[in-house]
Amino acid sequence: MSIYIEAFQPDAQLLKPPRILITPNVMGRPLGLPYRRDQQLAIIRAGLHLLETAARAPTLEIFTS
Repeated sequence: MSIYIEAFQPDAQLLKPPRILITPNVMGRPLGLPYRRDQQLAIIRAGLHLLETAARAPTLEIFTS
């Protein structure tokens, strides 16, 4: 399971990790802004959900808040 920001989506697709979650955040903060616990938990939960539900590899999902 890899979490990337949108800017690195082409790189992620080339690397083909088994599960990819793309977030709309800025570079260096794929889980969101500091001290935004609600946002960070939502992204982590989306990643865990992707781990549970991905039927095949590679699977790419776009996170929307």
